[in-house]
This record gives sequence, structure tokens and C-alpha cells, in this order.
Amino acid sequence: MKFKKYLFTGFLMSVFLFAGTGCKKMLDLDINQNPNDPTSAPFRLLLTSAELNVPAVFQGVNEDALGYVGILANQGSDAFDLNNSSYNGLWNSFYSGGMKDLDELLKATANGESPHFRGAAQTLKAYFFSMFVDLFGDVPYSEAFKGNAGEANFTPKFDAAKDIYEDLLKLTDSAKANFAKTSAIALSGDIYYANSITKWSTLANTVKLYLLIKTRQVRPSAQAEIGAIFTSGNYIKASSGSEDFQFKYNKLSSPEGRHPWYQAAYARGTNNFTYFSKQFMLEILDNEDPRQPYYIRRQTATKLDPANPSDRGTIPAYNAYLVLDPATYNRLYFNKGKTPTKQDSIFLAGFFGRVRGDRTGVPLDGSLRAIPGSYPGGGLCDYSYSEAAANIKAITTIVGSGNGVFPMITSNMVQWWQLEYMLAYNVGDPSTLFEAAIRQSFAYVQRHGMESDPLCPVLSSTAITAYVNLWLARYNAASSNENKLNVVLKQAWFSNMANGIEIYTTFRRTALPSTIDLPANRLRQFALRLPYPQVEFNLNPNAAQYINVIFDRDAIFWDIKKFKF
Repeated sequence: MKFKKYLFTGFLMSVFLFAGTGCKKMLDLDINQNPNDPTSAPFRLLLTSAELNVPAVFQGVNEDALGYVGILANQGSDAFDLNNSSYNGLWNSFYSGGMKDLDELLKATANGESPHFRGAAQTLKAYFFSMFVDLFGDVPYSEAFKGNAGEANFTPKFDAAKDIYEDLLKLTDSAKANFAKTSAIALSGDIYYANSITKWSTLANTVKLYLLIKTRQVRPSAQAEIGAIFTSGNYIKASSGSEDFQFKYNKLSSPEGRHPWYQAAYARGTNNFTYFSKQFMLEILDNEDPRQPYYIRRQTATKLDPANPSDRGTIPAYNAYLVLDPATYNRLYFNKGKTPTKQDSIFLAGFFGRVRGDRTGVPLDGSLRAIPGSYPGGGLCDYSYSEAAANIKAITTIVGSGNGVFPMITSNMVQWWQLEYMLAYNVGDPSTLFEAAIRQSFAYVQRHGMESDPLCPVLSSTAITAYVNLWLARYNAASSNENKLNVVLKQAWFSNMANGIEIYTTFRRTALPSTIDLPANRLRQFALRLPYPQVEFNLNPNAAQYINVIFDRDAIFWDIKKFKF
């Protein structure tokens, strides 16, 4: 981890050049005596830079995590084909980009004159560093970001993951205390909450809740601490989404600001997105999930012919091709007393994906694969069921907007955490909250999906009620709180499909939902963590003690399940 003096982010250096006055104090951020009062400009730009850049660090591994938990079938992570070179980029980007800007902001606000900026930086550090620890375990923390200090440290020590968590919990408390103070320098440059201190304080307490939920099985005081936050009511809960902590992409192609899924599936007028898993698509259809048009868009209505050598080489293996799979017809039609029609065949042909762990070669099927709809990637909603086959076509021109969303902490996510708390400790009425959580997921998906594609269908209240009743029946039929949690977290699996890291972390903590298909083929056991990057072993002698940490054997400190296939 060699951060030399010139390794500020390019954005940050341009900030200084733009806002600078030429004096040494300006470059040191020690600018409180400047008569022109430029104090807020560097703070503002540091905050904006961190808010813009850090979520992108996690978006790449987000797709991998969706492979770990069986929603995507991406020929790598879903087969656990990982090594010490897999996440060099993630590691380097985390330490050299927006997190470095957050660290500079914390240093610059240590004098106490700008508590609101400091509270925002503390809150973001607590959230983002916890995600990084959740992925890798022990990492450089207390000595990180000191490559351009007066006494530069290019080989920081690794701190224990559990110790980092304890410090992050303290950060959230310090952030709340800072938000309660009067600040001479008003918060500005905030792209998440438009500088609302009330919402930032709520976020800080919700991040604390998140840290406690993740560590509840190894933290004796967790039940009381979690219960106190829920009792206080000070957490993200507004059903309108006004408190949601999320990264909103835009429609700009230069500079590129569109959602990564949009960039892969739409932005080039051709599809280069990976595959949805057969299980995810089949269960969406089997449950008659009203979110389907928002989640998955078809590109074809043509049924490939296995007797044709060209088609045969394109048809997905392991019975993943729904339109030719007898078990699919039984599940979707015959077992429900329905007789499939020609229109059903047209409809099913477009749900072209793969099974989890399919490591066969990739044919030229980009124009056939199902692609992301309007949520979360900012593409287009799916065609209606009754659409004529001739009108269902592959992406051949640049369409859609790309202004999707990366949900980091939403009120709906908090509902799933609260359900876990209620079922784990036998508190309250989980069934009522379960229904509310399902309905809130529908509202959230529709709200953001329609922002990207106004032609998306309004979700039918009749269809929503039927879906809710289906899942409530499954919940009520579960014989224990553990089995009820299994039902709840399977619904969270569907609802959180835009944040694979959230599902991956929950699965490692709980080993639920237990109904995720096994990989058809895999190289290793389930990934309990990410492998440490080779670049750190090469550059930092303090990393040597972790060279024998194995990603599918050695769990994160809060993981008591240590899931194995």
C-alpha cells in the first residue's frame, strides 16, 4: 500500500488548484484565517468527491456478490473461481480514491470548527469501512492513508476486523454528537441529502444499527443496543424514500455517469451484460412477481431449435432454457391447472439465462440474453405479456436513460433487519411488518423504475395483494422462528437484488435463505470472504501474516455459520 506524496486523487488536486490562493496554508487545508473565507470550498469538494467515488468502488464487486448468492450467473464468482489477483483493483481503489478524500476531510475538521462536515465524514467512513471489512476481514485502518503524511507510512499495519468495528461504532456516536452541535461552517456539497443535518443524523444512527445487526451473533449486548435504536425511532424508515441512503446515477455519457448495468446492456446499442440465473427468473415467474417487468427485460421471442446445429450450440446447458424445459412448464402451468399457449412460448423464450455455476463456453448470445430492466440499472421495462413476437427485439440502438440507483441503506432494508431482530429475539409482531416490507419493496422499485422509464406499467394492486398473500401463507406455515426467518430472507433476496453485497453479507451471517440452488459446477467452496490481493503481499510486509488466509475456509469474525456446500 504505497501511497506517495503525489498520490492524492486527481480530483482532489484539481480542487486545490481551482480553489487555491497560492499560499502554503491553502494546500495544508489550514485556511480558517483566510479573509476571503474559502474554508467551505475544500470541505465541500472533498465531501462531494467521496460521495461520488466510493460507491463506484463497490459496484464491481456487487455483481460478483450477486453471483455468490445465485441471482446472476456470471461464469466466475458463481463458480468461486477466485484467486489473489481477483480483487487487486478493488483494494487499490478503496484506499487511493474517495476514502482518501474522507480521511483528508477528517484531518481538516479536527479543530472542531466544522462539526457537520466532520459528522458526515465519520458517518461515511463508518459505513464504507464496515463494508470493506465485511469483504476482507483484517485490513489496514489506523495507519492507512498516511502515505503523504510528514512521516510517511507506506507499510501500514493490519488492524483486527473486530477492533475496527468497535471504532466504527464509536464513529457513529461521534457523528451524532457533531450533528447536534452548531456549526459556523454550513454543510455543503452533499449529493445524498442536500445538506440536511436531520437526515444525516438519522443516517448515522442507522449505520450504527447496521453494524450492530451484522455483529449481533457475536456481541452479547447486541439485543439491548438494537432494541434501543428501534425503540427510539431514530433510523431510516420513511416509506417515501426521502431518508434513503443511495447513490443516484444520471443520464450523462460524457463524463460517464450512467449505471454500470445500463452501460453494459444498453449504452453501446448491444448487450454485454452477464446472465440472470435460471432460479431467479423462474421463481420470479412462478411467484407471479409484479416486479418482473422492472427487473428483467426480454430481448427475443424466438424459440431456438435443438435440432439445428447452430441453435444447439447456443442453447444454455443444464436445462436453463426455460422455453424448452419440461419442468418449467410443469411448475408454471400444468401444476397450477393451466394449459400453456403459443403466447406463453413467446413469453418464455425471452427469459434466456444460465444456471448458477455453468462454466461452459459463452456463445454469441448477447442478443438473446435477458437484460436488466428499468430497476436498478436505468434501462427499459419489459414488454407486456401480450406483445407480438415481431415487436420483441434485441438492443440494437442506444435506448433508455441510465439514471439508475445503487441502494446502500433504504427504509426497506431496515425493515428486513428489523424482522431479523424480531424473529431472533421473539419480539413484536413480525407478520405485520413482513407484509409492510413486501409492499414497500414494490413501491420503491416502481418509484425508481419509472424515473428511468416512464412507460413502465403501474403495478396492479390486485397482483400485489395476491403476491403478499402467497408469501404470508408461506410465513405462517413455517414451524419455527428460524424457518420464518428463512421465508423472510428469501423475500429479501428478491427485494435487495440491486445490492448483492447486502445479500451476500446476510447469507454469510445466517446461512439463509436455504433455498438457493447449488452451483452446477464450481472450482472451490463458498467464498466466506474475498481473497487478499497479491499487490498488498508484494508491497506491504505487514500483509505477510495473511498469506495463508484462505477465502473459502477462513470466515469474517461475525460469521458463526461458516457455510459450506
